[in-house]
Amino acid sequence: MHPDPEDRAARLQALGAASAEVASAARTPATTPADVRSVLLWGVAAVALVALLLVLNLVTTAALLYVVWKVLTLRFVTLPGGLAALP
Repeated sequence: MHPDPEDRAARLQALGAASAEVASAARTPATTPADVRSVLLWGVAAVALVALLLVLNLVTTAALLYVVWKVLTLRFVTLPGGLAALP
């Protein structure tokens, strides 16, 4: 998507710019299999991280609901039943 540095340099020279060799860092390297592999690995890592965070969210929510259930059971079932059994 970047313009070719050689073409740009030629147009600038036609306008009167000093001619200088285009730096190798300005050239866009071709896509290599290592780049494709890196993108795929980062994509898989991102999806795995999202899945892990979803599972962590579900587990912590379930644990919180379990604790609330036990506290409410203690407050509204166990304690009133124990008090009613007293003479």
